[in-house]
Amino acid sequence: MNHDKPSSTAGQVAALRGLGTLLPPAARLIDDPWGAEWTGYGRTRRLATIVPVLAQGLSWPVWRWLLYLQVRTFAIDQVVTRFAEAGGRQLIILGAGLDARALRLRHLGLCVFEVDHPATQANKRRLVGDASAFVAWDFEHDPLARLPERLRDLGYRGEERGCVVWEGVTMYLSEATNAATFAMLADLLAADSVVAFNYFTKDLLAAPARRDRFMRRFVASHGEPFIFGWEPDRLPGWLAARGFTLEHDDSTAALGVRWLPPHLAARVNEDHRRIVLARRRACGQGKTAVNTKAPDQKERRTPAFVPGVQSDPAGGRPVNNGLISQAGSPISEWPVSSGMLFDKVGFAGCRE
Repeated sequence: MNHDKPSSTAGQVAALRGLGTLLPPAARLIDDPWGAEWTGYGRTRRLATIVPVLAQGLSWPVWRWLLYLQVRTFAIDQVVTRFAEAGGRQLIILGAGLDARALRLRHLGLCVFEVDHPATQANKRRLVGDASAFVAWDFEHDPLARLPERLRDLGYRGEERGCVVWEGVTMYLSEATNAATFAMLADLLAADSVVAFNYFTKDLLAAPARRDRFMRRFVASHGEPFIFGWEPDRLPGWLAARGFTLEHDDSTAALGVRWLPPHLAARVNEDHRRIVLARRRACGQGKTAVNTKAPDQKERRTPAFVPGVQSDPAGGRPVNNGLISQAGSPISEWPVSSGMLFDKVGFAGCRE
């Protein structure tokens, strides 16, 4: 990435995540208004709730990416929610970008630590406020062995379990940096801590389909090329060598079938984009069984949490918590190209 500017892909992902209201209700697995507000798409998001027919003009690539981010975000949200429900209290978001979990999942009562590149994190600190503790870090250049000490200085308790979210990052880092990150996590995390991350398979990078070649060229043109992927059958051993047990390695296709209506699941029928849950082993602990397939039975969804809106304890009425712009204008300027998402007429952009 350009080391003097915030990540452009962080802005694009946040915008697409925030525009889930363009999808049919059955496909809205999460609701994240902050992503749209922070990147200048708040008005589009609100318009979609008033004029649902607007979504009919979405191009195939836009549909695909909106659905993919709903599935990916919801899968990782479930990990965080279950961790909190089991008594966990510490959440680390590596490469946080414009991830709004500190606000969207604030009801879980977690202590949130966000780690990201200084240029990307600068505006985020003002937007999130005291919902997170921040560590500015360049994964490719700053010595990762020092990161645990920085987190502990901010209040992270190494003797307690933690949950790590590492979403949309591994494919941009070298293999050496990915390995160094897991070595750092092995040093930081107590036994039974969990890491949720996503990755691309090596074959996607080696021989991408035509629709994926466009996206690869696009991110490379913004100084953030895809450079690394794992082979799914080798990932369990790779993690085990670094002190982690692979519990789930699910493809977008499998998760789409589990959570989306069939006609929409078909639009994210991809095995080379995958979402993983790994668990920190205790010293000397042997390997445990690995689940690499999604259950056949559809899983009940966690009740939706409406970000930016809380229930009035007195009357149960929804009240704005002050975290969403009232005027409909962007809270912060972010380097998001509108042509990347939509063209000027009919939401037909984002061609791959």
